[in-house]
Amino acid sequence: MNVVIGLIPRSKLIRDLFFALDTSLVFNISQHYNFDGTPAYDTVPNSFTGITYNVTGGLVYYIRAY
Repeated sequence: MNVVIGLIPRSKLIRDLFFALDTSLVFNISQHYNFDGTPAYDTVPNSFTGITYNVTGGLVYYIRAY
């Protein structure tokens, strides 16, 4: 099971131009199967848990339709 949480804060630089950060966290709660589909454990639970994060920045320009 995975849980994903993300935010996209942005800051206005000039009219219609913004600096934005795209941030996300992926929490891997449990991994019960190996890559080939076989169970990761037979009798004793040995699940994998972890956190993956991503941060990306960029410029966003909005074109106004008049």
